Amino acid sequence: MLSVMCDDGSTCVKLAWLENGNIKTHISPNAFREGWKSEAFNQVLNFDIDGKKYAFDKGHNAILSTTNIAFQYSDLDLLAIHKALLTSTLSPQEIEITVTLPINEFFHQDGQKNMANIERKRNNVLRKVKVNNNQSFEIKSVFVMPESVPAVAEELKKDDVSPLEKSIIVDLGGTTMDCGIITGGELDVSEVYGNASIGTRSVAIAIIKAMGIADSDINEYEANAILSSEDKRKEISAIINNRSMIDHVMTEINNAIENYAKSVISQIEQLQKVNRIYLAGGGAELIDNYVTAHFRNKKVRKLDDAQLALVKTLVYV
Repeated sequence: MLSVMCDDGSTCVKLAWLENGNIKTHISPNAFREGWKSEAFNQVLNFDIDGKKYAFDKGHNAILSTTNIAFQYSDLDLLAIHKALLTSTLSPQEIEITVTLPINEFFHQDGQKNMANIERKRNNVLRKVKVNNNQSFEIKSVFVMPESVPAVAEELKKDDVSPLEKSIIVDLGGTTMDCGIITGGELDVSEVYGNASIGTRSVAIAIIKAMGIADSDINEYEANAILSSEDKRKEISAIINNRSMIDHVMTEINNAIENYAKSVISQIEQLQKVNRIYLAGGGAELIDNYVTAHFRNKKVRKLDDAQLALVKTLVYV
């Protein structure tokens, strides 16, 4: 049976699996609304969960918010996983899947596993999903892992970390900032910390507001597409109605990214003093330069392919 690794984040789902000994990956953004879409002109993804209808619809003004902790145990999380599977190169089949939970949800404050949350997540992912006019994947078993910490396992070995060094792995997602403090070169976790109020959603909301002032209504999917683009100005220019406001929108984006970086830096400073800082997750691509510039006396490194680092590591855990 195929084993699929799934980092089911609030803004997008990341998949990884082995195919002929090679890692294959897929990134699938989230954008769902209630009700079904018409299939008159294009093939669409319409879903049914326990009699409730949903559709993937990236252009709809009323897409359902996924950037909250409740997402982890909801219909929307289940939809996001199945949509990612269906848009990958995999064919519908029986699979076993490993999914993730934010650190604050996976662990109690004393560092012990929160078995109630883990079981709740597992049961949610095991629920049946019907796909209109299409075959669906059948998930036969579910394993749950914490976000953040596993992503750094190989990096600690590559960097030849001293047994006395302390490292912090900071996973920057759409909703949460997850941190794990590690001693030495193995996954010897001494402390975990999560903040559900620090995420890239703050930047996405700033984009939505700025575009609104420029007579251009966009949703969170579109805001995140702009945010992840290498040429944000080009993306904005294509969809903005008041072109005289392009510079204003760009300024608001840059200010929001800087404020997001300040929040992350402040949170890192409140935790234990460490020697190394590893950055993972989609947010790492936005603020790596800010964190590096601030912590000049520490070894700061953004993980290669930061958004996929966790799910690729899980393939070999």
